[in-house]
Amino acid sequence: METSTPDLIRRVADEAEIRNVIAGLAHLADADSDDFEAYLSLWADDATTIHPEDQAHGHAEILERSRDLRRRGIQGPGTNTVHVNTTQWVRLDSSDVATSESYWQFYGSMNERPPKLLAMGLYRDTLHRTPSGWKVYRREVLSR
Repeated sequence: METSTPDLIRRVADEAEIRNVIAGLAHLADADSDDFEAYLSLWADDATTIHPEDQAHGHAEILERSRDLRRRGIQGPGTNTVHVNTTQWVRLDSSDVATSESYWQFYGSMNERPPKLLAMGLYRDTLHRTPSGWKVYRREVLSR
């Protein structure tokens, strides 16, 4: 089946925006600023994030989880850690729902050479198109 040029342009634009949302989450988790407003702007209001050790539902719980990780020195300013996303696959499931899978690596000791790989795994993300752009609706974090 042939795809029209406007449909192809929209698909490419959607995929680029989705990739930027996923990258933004990693960058803002590691940032030396506490710009939680920007971080939360990438999540749907009723988003869920599921990790091997915990879950968070909605902006308030996602914010508290992020602040707790910083308080415990796991990520954020002064922790010498960084998230790396690789090999991302984006699928547009419909005009307003998409799925993204990407491998992640979490490095520590960034001030040493070489840095230390602390963990790695797979992000399974479901995103929804909203009036203000694509937002993560559900993130499942799988460790490998």
